[in-house]
Amino acid sequence: MSNLATVLEWKYPGVEGIETREGILTAWPESIPQPTDEQISDFMAEYVEPLPTVSKRDFMKRFTDDERNTITAAALQSVPLARWKEGLLLADDIRLDHPDLLVGMNAIVTRGLLTEARKVEILTP
Repeated sequence: MSNLATVLEWKYPGVEGIETREGILTAWPESIPQPTDEQISDFMAEYVEPLPTVSKRDFMKRFTDDERNTITAAALQSVPLARWKEGLLLADDIRLDHPDLLVGMNAIVTRGLLTEARKVEILTP
């Protein structure tokens, strides 16, 4: 198994613009066509080992009390955020690389409820 940055570097040797942080692709190179969602799904299934899952309780314990309170208060004002939080509660367990989880975590950062660094810390296995 490999990660996307490693595969891009292997498939497109010498290409510029592959930016990574701790081995994770952070910017798509402009010289490589963007893949479709289907191509990404196929790639993920074949090459990328999924991150481990954690229980809902263990995932929520990754947040401080203040962070949980802030997110809960924001969810009372935002239907999409409330539905994302509801999805966490309905999940059997939390897969740290699940697209729905990542969308919600990015929204929380965009709203200023968490920093990008804190998001990465929470999502690190």
